[in-house]
Amino acid sequence: MGSAAARSLGERGVDTVLLEQFRVGHVRGSSHGAGRIFRFSYQEPDYVRLAIRAREVWRGLEERAGEELLIETGGIDSGPGAEECAVALEACGVPGEWWSAREAEDRFPGVSLEGQERVLWHPRTGVCLADRTVAAKLSLRELPMIAELELPLLLIGTQHVPQLRPLPHLVVAAPISILRPGFPPIISTISPKPS
Repeated sequence: MGSAAARSLGERGVDTVLLEQFRVGHVRGSSHGAGRIFRFSYQEPDYVRLAIRAREVWRGLEERAGEELLIETGGIDSGPGAEECAVALEACGVPGEWWSAREAEDRFPGVSLEGQERVLWHPRTGVCLADRTVAAKLSLRELPMIAELELPLLLIGTQHVPQLRPLPHLVVAAPISILRPGFPPIISTISPKPS
């Protein structure tokens, strides 16, 4: 997410510096591992539209990387929210269809839909190849500059007022914006320590 956001900002002409708390490709975040789900089925049409746009961006990345990074496998939704998902998909022109639970079990022998009458099938759900995507983005050098800092950064603060402070021997000068889910962005500057 971070590298994709930084690349997108850079494409829009925004000077962007991406600071990684750990090494690039670390296993402490949500982008490590073999795969992550990619879905179109949401109860909110705005999320469906975001998925449509994201798919275009994924396909562009695949073209630049010369390899498949998003594999569409199709997916099913069942239960109380499936009806709202079907309405949102239809409103956005995304294909989907209702199958009987029996039909879905026949097509996917490992799935048990006991107690369900029908399920929503949508062919564009799939798997993002997370590790391969990170590797592709690095090999393409899609960021203006990628630098790994061997020196640690210290993130101090509360959920309301975090502060990013370089340790005494680290010199960084860059405008920063810290985006935190559920809180407003913080715009600040990290300045070099006077010599």
